[in-house]
Amino acid sequence: MQTATDKKIDFLNDLEGTDIDSSVYPELERLSRDCNPEIRNRVAQVLGGARGEYTDILLRLMNDRDELVRVNACDSLSGTDSREAINELEKHISDSSELVRGYVYSSLYDTASMNPAAYKSEVRALLLSACKDEKSDRAGAILACSLYALGEADAANKIKSYISSEDCYVRNAAVQQLHAICGDADISCFRKDLQAQYHKESVGFVKDALESLLEDIPA
Repeated sequence: MQTATDKKIDFLNDLEGTDIDSSVYPELERLSRDCNPEIRNRVAQVLGGARGEYTDILLRLMNDRDELVRVNACDSLSGTDSREAINELEKHISDSSELVRGYVYSSLYDTASMNPAAYKSEVRALLLSACKDEKSDRAGAILACSLYALGEADAANKIKSYISSEDCYVRNAAVQQLHAICGDADISCFRKDLQAQYHKESVGFVKDALESLLEDIPA
């Protein structure tokens, strides 16, 4: 027998990947305030790419007490051109969670990438400022890759150190963000470092990410 939570999850699963219109706004608004973080998290996930009135839900979820809810709210605002959303992402550059900060950097980069004339200079300045306080290598890897794609060539040496980091999650963050920027920036200078790490990589998910990235870098 389905529980109330199961029914909520099924409803949200049915929405994922669809063109969400205003007819379901009242229900999504209600579910975004559910006491169960799993439900709030799914709301944040299914609203990926949703704009207009749904931005307000994501802005509130960015301040959720649950880390994964904040992560997915940031991710779903990726590429936003809403001034209110960009301002909120900027505030979360100082979030206590390294995961959230990493997604903030990635989402801000996507905004700059999709509309460089309007946002590239602003986002670049924000990310450069973030470098002064970022102490996490995991978030720092995403930050460095994003800055490299925005024209900060000096970030290359940091990126190379992240590719060979002793921490598999740092390595993975660097590889994943390099893959995210490879359509916008020439990352061929990292090929040798990536190949060297691929041959000695012992962690399955990182090795898979390295292989996928190397396939997409022109020879």
